[in-house]
Amino acid sequence: MNKKDYLIKLLEQLSPVRSLAKWFKIIVEQWELQDSIIDMLIEAIMWAIHTVKEQVSKDKLEKWLIYLQKIQNMEKKEDKENQKELEEIEEILENF
Repeated sequence: MNKKDYLIKLLEQLSPVRSLAKWFKIIVEQWELQDSIIDMLIEAIMWAIHTVKEQVSKDKLEKWLIYLQKIQNMEKKEDKENQKELEEIEEILENF
C-alpha cells in the first residue's frame, strides 16, 4: 500500500464521523499529489485524531474526578450521620 492508498483508507474510516473527510478523499483520489503533500495531510489528520483522543480522555478524567468528589462528599455525609447516631446512642446509654 502506498502513501496515497493509506491516506484514502484513513479518510474512508473518518468519513462517517467527519464530513470533510469524504471531500478530501475525493480530492486525493482524483488529483495526482506529491508525496510531500500526502505526508502533510497524513500528519495533519493524525494530529487531529490525537487531539480529539486527548480531549476525550480529558473529559473522561474530569467526569471521573466529579464522580469521585461526589463519592467523597457522600462518605463525609455518612460519617457525620454515623457520628451523630453514635452520640445519640451514647446519650441514651448514659441516661439509661
